[in-house]
Amino acid sequence: MDPEISAITDHIRSQLSGISGDRHHPMRLAWLATSDQDGTAQVRTIVIRETSNMPVSVSFFTDRRSPKWQETLRHKSGSLLLFDRLEMEQIRLLGVFEHRCQTDCAAAWQAQDAAARQLYSGPAPGTPRDPSVAAGLEPAPGANPDSGKNNFGIIDLRVTSIDWLSISRTAHRRAIFDTTIDTHWSGHFVNP
Repeated sequence: MDPEISAITDHIRSQLSGISGDRHHPMRLAWLATSDQDGTAQVRTIVIRETSNMPVSVSFFTDRRSPKWQETLRHKSGSLLLFDRLEMEQIRLLGVFEHRCQTDCAAAWQAQDAAARQLYSGPAPGTPRDPSVAAGLEPAPGANPDSGKNNFGIIDLRVTSIDWLSISRTAHRRAIFDTTIDTHWSGHFVNP
């Protein structure tokens, strides 16, 4: 393998490994691209919660009643865009969505604090708010934070391809990697 491609592979793996262990990692917030039922592109910010290098996957939490849960069930292929503004580095992860819920999510659910669990116990995402209720995330009086457990889900993106881009004033560099072949990946440079 080209030594430069090999070095970029190691760098991407290091970035992915660092995301789940560092709340302040510059790529922890990523942009999820999906298609809604009409085929309209939908993009939203998600928080990467878990990563794996073998097989390559990235996971995030969501409410199972949300449009993104439904969109990723309907259209199994999608992508995440990670960007480090200071380093001017972009990593696009393309792959197939897989869904986990209930027993598969028990440990992740228990690891959330009460305030985070409370987010899943209210009305479904996108539900119009009663104008007499104050805006914010305050729980309803007497609400049980565990009442949202059945709404909590994890979406995994099983990555099949990575598109890496380094942006600079002098020259952009871009490489594409197939992550399904083996642990070394298969990569090559392409025109940015």
